[in-house]
Amino acid sequence: MNRIRELRKQKRIPAKKLAEKLHISTKHFYDLEKGHRRLHEDIITRLADIFDVPVDYLLGRTDSKNQVYYYLPPQDIEDIFENPVLYKGSPLTEEEKQNIKELLEAALKLIKKNRKD
Repeated sequence: MNRIRELRKQKRIPAKKLAEKLHISTKHFYDLEKGHRRLHEDIITRLADIFDVPVDYLLGRTDSKNQVYYYLPPQDIEDIFENPVLYKGSPLTEEEKQNIKELLEAALKLIKKNRKD
């Protein structure tokens, strides 16, 4: 992949050192860089972290090297449970949501108590 080579050269990271960081052989790394081997998810994720670029940039899906971070505004626990809540793809019942809410409240009380001690 040309982008991997391009980023490696820009950051002045020798292929051998990058291969060590990825826990692969130098030959394996060169094969990845040239596109002779398929990039596996764990390697491409580590490369994105090393180069501080989005995975989509490495895959050629975007030309932006900037990471995109999403901000979720704070939400009161009460508000969260007013909406449908899923666990492993299945909606929770009202009783399950209430049980989780009570567990969270108990955990928060314990945390606050431990802070004071």
